[in-house]
Amino acid sequence: MNSLLLKRLTLVITLAIFLFSWGSVALAKNLYVQGLPGEGTLGYSLGVIITKVVNDHSEKIKLGTTSARSTVAVMRLADTDDADLVYTNAWSLMQAWKNSGPFAKLPMKKKLYPLVWLYTAEFFVITKAERKDINSLKDLAGKKVSPTKAGYSYWDVYNKIFKKLGILDKITLRSIAFPQTPDALLMGTVDAAVTYTTLKGEDLPGWGRDLDNRVKFKIVNPNPEEWAIVKSVIPPLVPITISVKGTYSQDVGVNEVLAIANVYAWCVTEKITTEDAYEYAKILFENADELAKMDRRFSEYRDMGKD
Repeated sequence: MNSLLLKRLTLVITLAIFLFSWGSVALAKNLYVQGLPGEGTLGYSLGVIITKVVNDHSEKIKLGTTSARSTVAVMRLADTDDADLVYTNAWSLMQAWKNSGPFAKLPMKKKLYPLVWLYTAEFFVITKAERKDINSLKDLAGKKVSPTKAGYSYWDVYNKIFKKLGILDKITLRSIAFPQTPDALLMGTVDAAVTYTTLKGEDLPGWGRDLDNRVKFKIVNPNPEEWAIVKSVIPPLVPITISVKGTYSQDVGVNEVLAIANVYAWCVTEKITTEDAYEYAKILFENADELAKMDRRFSEYRDMGKD
């Protein structure tokens, strides 16, 4: 190979490396990472769907994903610049803004702004159907109870409820992830646990179906006095009465449930430009039918958009 050809080849390679590097930097300006809860959770599966839809339909932005073990941990990914959009809910977002709860000693350094509110979930307490000694919330005194896993919003919500009811110091709290609830009830690790429906009682998460198939359980509604106390504790969450007739394959003791509704959303940091935040929201809005076909939880978001 003569020297002139070698010089030209070197120039071409150098130029190619420069263009590739420049293109990668340009692309990186529009590459964002979504922070999701752990694999196996509803939030994770919905986040993966959103990632696919945005990446399939947007020429301006691309999404990657990362995950953390709890809602609070997901939100803190924004503080460490490990995520640009994060999955959270009304309760946890309120605590971050007020520097309360898990954010009291270590406040968020970055402000989170809700961009897209997507769906609601309705939470309530269950126990095994055979338990004749648990018929109201105050009956949980002296029992082992899982409000869900520590770090998730309902751990804190039910701690506040139990404290207001005067039974928190009489309960043995167990930190158990929702998918492990069926095993925890069957093995006696807990006497009662918090579970949830979506779409105002019309649907269940995958692990909720597993619970229905494996465990004979009943729903523990608060009595009128307890319900009044619950409603005083939970704002900005919403007290709601939902029908579960036909939701479960078994008799769960009641047809209507006194539940606590929480709204789930994707929030952004100031790192995302206004134009790219608009692009993200626009893609979801324009493709709401596709989202709802992939998971019916998105039908709530689709129908809100139509209204």
